[in-house]
Amino acid sequence: MKPAAAWCLTVLFLLAIFSVPLVQVAMELHRGQRPTVLALFNRLPTREHLRTFEETLETTSAPRTTVQPYLQLAATQWGGFGNTKVVLGRDGWLFYSPGVELVTGRGILDPNRLRQRVKDRVNAGEPDFHPDPRPAIRQFAETCRQHGATLLLMPVPDKAMLQPAELDGRADPGDPAPPPRNPDHAKFLAEMEAQGIEILDLTPPLIAPGEVRFLVQDTHWTPEWMDAAAQSLARRLQGRLSSASTTAELALQPQSVSRLGDLVDMLRLPSWQRVFLPQTVTVQGVVDRRTRLPWQARADADVLLLGDSFANVYSLEVMGWGDAAGLVEHLAFHLGRPVDRIVRNDHGAWATRQALAEEYARGKDRLKGKKVVVWEFAARELMVGNWKPMTIELGHPPPSRFVVPAAGQPARVTARLEAIARAPRPGTVPYKDHIVALHISEIESDNARINGGQAVVYAWSMRNNVWTDAARWLPGRRVALVLRPWAEVQGKLDAVNRAELPDDALMYEEPCWAEELVEP
Repeated sequence: MKPAAAWCLTVLFLLAIFSVPLVQVAMELHRGQRPTVLALFNRLPTREHLRTFEETLETTSAPRTTVQPYLQLAATQWGGFGNTKVVLGRDGWLFYSPGVELVTGRGILDPNRLRQRVKDRVNAGEPDFHPDPRPAIRQFAETCRQHGATLLLMPVPDKAMLQPAELDGRADPGDPAPPPRNPDHAKFLAEMEAQGIEILDLTPPLIAPGEVRFLVQDTHWTPEWMDAAAQSLARRLQGRLSSASTTAELALQPQSVSRLGDLVDMLRLPSWQRVFLPQTVTVQGVVDRRTRLPWQARADADVLLLGDSFANVYSLEVMGWGDAAGLVEHLAFHLGRPVDRIVRNDHGAWATRQALAEEYARGKDRLKGKKVVVWEFAARELMVGNWKPMTIELGHPPPSRFVVPAAGQPARVTARLEAIARAPRPGTVPYKDHIVALHISEIESDNARINGGQAVVYAWSMRNNVWTDAARWLPGRRVALVLRPWAEVQGKLDAVNRAELPDDALMYEEPCWAEELVEP
């Protein structure tokens, strides 16, 4: 090769390499954003810091976010391919990959699989990983017994288990057939029941052709099957609850809702795509018959339900499938009595237990007076979840050094970001909204009550499958926020899935809510 040609190719190669970060910086400056690449110089290049930076860069990459939706559309429309999270079925049906893995993979209790899962997660930077669900379930059952309550497990079968014909089309179109199960499904149920742990198994013995229990493009159940599950749960509980506790007379109020499913969200197709169209369903909201106000959970109820997004999907308005029409509401309706709830949209293996443990650490005995604790979680968690053990003990919060604005008096502050929990990347999880926890210090504010203090703050990290500014922040920078007490929004937002800070000591502190994020 002649020197001139070699130099020409070298220059073109370097331009191709450097054009991507240069375009990225130019676009961020044009939008008035701080260039992501500057985050490299905020802190020492530790393994955690570099991994967070790489994930942030991957998510915010302008070339990636510009090109990938069109490539995915072509792969989906003409190639019949999903992505790492979504499996394309027949006739427009979509399935969640972990659920498919549940029925096609090795047994959930297979020792070799459990060892490999631990090794893989340790290599990925998650050393505290527990893939075996049995020890955590036994521990939690014993905790409930010590507080006078009975634990009832309610694993919700996955879509791949109950819609097999829509997944591969190989089901016999004639007679009903047994649903596909994980090889260790029966073994797991038998072990739990042998140890005195009750289970409500919603898996039908046979699936008739044409039966639909799941939304076509979503990971969750239909409103009709959700209500059937609530009725089954109510029948199981009726005999062990006293008749003294009753709730106000409730009524059902139909709502028609339409939405593209969360699996379409995870494909991250262009907004104008027409491969998938919204599905319309009718949900039944639960309201007080006299006031017509939506049903509300009660902390003094003798039934507590811990649940994930299957409990939330028709309850939490931000999920797009209606509100006050979910599993807990329908359970209260069919029981005719109050019900308490702790629900989170993801990580059913540990998120609700952690929420319960945090309340106990703050000195709140949430299990007081409870007769039954229902633990609902997606069955796929048995395959992919982190079943870490948790000690739930009543604590006495230390004197707080942290600050919270007065009720009704939002405070604008600037502060140093000490720590922030990691937000999920959009499109990698089956929900489109997420809240992240922050620890801020060196607060500067005109409000003398909080000036100079520090705080634990919750803030939006993802809205409608798009990261907020907070999701991209790294420790060490100054941030500008408008704070208000978390208690003012807790009733509305507590069910939204959120990531907590890794420092357990911070869970003693009363949190704030970042009503607004402002670039300093």
